[in-house]
Formats: sequence, structure tokens, C-alpha cells
Amino acid sequence: MDYKLTITEGFESLLHSTGSTLAISVYQAGKVLLINTKENGVMNITPINYEKPMGVIAEGNNLAIATKKELHLYANSQKLARRMKVNGKDLDNLYFPRVTYHTGDLDLHDLAYLNKQIIAVNTRFSCVCSFDENFSFTPIWSPPFITENTPEDRCHLNGLELEHGELKYATALGTGNTKESWRDNIKTGGMLMDIPSNKILLDNLAMPHSPRLYNNRLFLLESAKGELVEINRETMEKRTVVKLNGLVRGLSIVNDLAFIGISKVREKSTTFSKLDDSVKAEFASIHIVDINHGAILARLSFKGDIQEIYDIRLLDGIKNVGVFGLYDDRYSSAVLSPQNEFWKRSNS
Repeated sequence: MDYKLTITEGFESLLHSTGSTLAISVYQAGKVLLINTKENGVMNITPINYEKPMGVIAEGNNLAIATKKELHLYANSQKLARRMKVNGKDLDNLYFPRVTYHTGDLDLHDLAYLNKQIIAVNTRFSCVCSFDENFSFTPIWSPPFITENTPEDRCHLNGLELEHGELKYATALGTGNTKESWRDNIKTGGMLMDIPSNKILLDNLAMPHSPRLYNNRLFLLESAKGELVEINRETMEKRTVVKLNGLVRGLSIVNDLAFIGISKVREKSTTFSKLDDSVKAEFASIHIVDINHGAILARLSFKGDIQEIYDIRLLDGIKNVGVFGLYDDRYSSAVLSPQNEFWKRSNS
């Protein structure tokens, strides 16, 4: 992977202040980037290889990453992390592969943990689904206008948010019930739905993504406008927090700071060609925005192979982190049980 990275003053210190790691899925480049800061505040990036990574989620010691045909589940071991170096680096946290669901090509988007079980937005089959050892997926909720779960990406369901451990909000790019009907009205056909009541709360949205609850406040991204918006949960009035010059996608909020992804629009995409020039950024980037004042505080920019970001998640309290991917043989030297954790000794 060939890319150049530039940061504005303040990005490293603001990320450092969160005490966390940014996990960023760059699906076109086949990478998940783990970005954090060392003790001296200097930024560190660890790339992990996957085929088309999309949704990422972390909860407690668990981490999940959706890829083109698989869903990978990991568990963190701080004890084993502190007993080895990975690529010459001292680690405090190290994720090991525990379960892989071979889902097939479902075009999974947002992920969540529901009752400690992983669920996902299954975009190709227009539903939210769960996973087990018997099936590729099991639908647990679909928008009421979807009459059957077929591989037709009828509304481009994408975003998901929970509240108090229950399904709460979903976003989609359309409300149609035929194959890829959302493409007909890409700039104003989106919607925000309340899942418990099956009611559309807002429509005419511009490619909504990443619904997120933060301190009982509801935010989402209108990708086709390049805007972070806040929704009044009682009146459903919409307030633009900030307008950015690019296709916004991927949102995580901590300490009143919104970490927002911007993607470079695919030049050959007939769907993206319908978008206004104001969201056709020259390169991918991550912006840090003050959600109370709408001020852009800092930016990290990518040039080169990193062009399209889907998800951004802050791994809360996780620093100095590594991930042993499924195809990294090093993970097989570790054995974990509820009582103990072991590294296999080398014979050399």
C-alpha cells in the first residue's frame, strides 16, 4: 500500500487526549488502520489486511470486523500482549481471532453487539441480522416497506445504533422495495427510522450514514451534503453542526469531539457522478470537529492508495494495540482459557 499522510497541528494531541485508538476501515485498499499515540503523543499507525473491510465495532474486550465474505470476532488479552513484542513494538493490548463466520457476500455495513452477540446491517438483503453456526445469516429486523429478504439491495440499509442495549435507529438511502431502487434518488431519498416503532422519523435525507447517540444526543452524517447534523429527538428538527468539503462517512464521538471520515468519490461510479462537486474531495481524510461549536479542530489527510473510508470507531481506553489477523500464524502460539493464558515456547 502506497500512501502519504499529512496532519495539521493538534491532531495528535486531540487523539492522545481520548486515551483511545481509532479503527478505520478502508475497504477499497483492503485495510483496517489502527491509529493511536505513543506516551510522548506521537502518532502510530498499524495496518491490518482484510478483503473489503466495512463495519467495525468494539465492546469491552471484544472486537468485530466485517469483510467481503466473512465476519471476524476477536478477543483482547492484555496479559499476553505485555509478554511479547509485535513488529518490534511493546504492546498493552493484543486482539486474537476467536470466531469467524463465513457469511458469503452480504455487503455488511454497521455492526453492533446486541445482548453480547454480534449483529450487522445486511445491506444486500435489506435487513439487520444475527449469525450462528447453521446459516449465513438470520434476519432479526427489516424496514416495514421491505417485503422479502432477497439479494437485491433494495433500500441500501447501512447505519445502525442501539440504545440501552436494544435496537433503536437505522438509516437507509431509500425506501423502495425493488432492486437497487435507492439509486434513482441518491441525493434526497434517504431516511432515518425508529426501529421499535417501525416509523420513519426523517426523510428526504442526502445519503444518511452513521447514526450515533452521544450523551442522549443524536447525530448522523448526510454524505451527499458533506454535513454532520444533530437531530432533536423530540421535535425531529435537524441542525447542521458542520459542513465539510467531501463525502462524509464514518463517525465516532468522544469528549465532545467528532471524528469524521471523508472519502474520495469514485470517478467511474455512475451513482457518485450524480453528486455535487462540493463533496468530490481530492483525497481521503479524517476531521476532528467540536460538536458544540462546529469548529474544525484538526485534520489527517491521506494521498495515494487510501481513498474510501467506511467506518470509524474509537476503541475506548485501548492504546498500544495490535491485532493478529485470521491469516497471521502467530496467533496459533497463544492459548487462552478462563483461568489462564499461555504463549507456546519456541524450540530454538
